[in-house]
Amino acid sequence: FHEDVHNMTSLKSIEDIESLVSHYAYPRDVKRIVEGLKAGIEMPAPIIIAGSKGMWILSGNTRQNCAKVLGIPRKFIVVNAS
Repeated sequence: FHEDVHNMTSLKSIEDIESLVSHYAYPRDVKRIVEGLKAGIEMPAPIIIAGSKGMWILSGNTRQNCAKVLGIPRKFIVVNAS
């Protein structure tokens, strides 16, 4: 699924995620996301837009990366925009 979504990263470690988001205009609190996922706290599902030119992640890239590294399955919201 990940390989079909444009602009969705697929990082291998929490450190890689922290490095990526440190360059964002509004850095994400990766430690808080990781703690929340481990504690089972419900978080918004990542949103993917599906259109005639493919699928793009709209929000939740950091959350999905953290969950993937931790081995926690995530559900996505896919919006068909075509």
